[in-house]
Amino acid sequence: LLADALQRHGDRLEPMDRRALLLQLAATEAPAAALARCHALLHTLSGQPAGAADAAGAANAAGAANAAGAADAADAADAADATDAADPGAGMEAINQPALVHALARRADALRRLGQNAAALADARLAWQLSARAPPLDLGHLSLCHLVARAAAAGRDAALLQQVLQAAMAWVDAALPHLLPAWHHGFHHQHPEHRALLALAAAHGLAPAPAHLQALAAG
Repeated sequence: LLADALQRHGDRLEPMDRRALLLQLAATEAPAAALARCHALLHTLSGQPAGAADAAGAANAAGAANAAGAADAADAADAADATDAADPGAGMEAINQPALVHALARRADALRRLGQNAAALADARLAWQLSARAPPLDLGHLSLCHLVARAAAAGRDAALLQQVLQAAMAWVDAALPHLLPAWHHGFHHQHPEHRALLALAAAHGLAPAPAHLQALAAG
């Protein structure tokens, strides 16, 4: 459905809506295709030419990924492009930064799934740093934490992993009292990212103290 919507309506969408659609589509794709799509979007955001797999042709990113070998070392090295732009967010319009944060986090996850852990960690670090000034486009805070935490774990950056997990747990602590009691069980047990974050926290010794977090870790 997302790919069909992009093909039918992509040219008529506002830039922010088109970027959100591209990123949501990347979240559903195999890692090589997701990598190509995010890479193309990041080039577009930075004003660099993205070649055949640009944002306008992002519906064909899976084919471009296969043709270009998106999972190979050259593409993994390209993952540092956004990081190498010197000052994080340098030259990037403020309106583009939420898309930049999401695209970096999503590309980090694709690289992690391809085993390119060093490149994934570079993207995750920058996404997390930039998220302090611009929340990601169409990506919730816990979802961002989940993507960054998995890349940090794969890249063996214990400090970043602990920082992200602590931020996620603080968000859960702050949010849960505002949920109706009837929603607590689903929040604990049915949301895959919440469960995964708690599993990561437990695995790295960040034992949650509040009872509701203990229940989630046990679930």
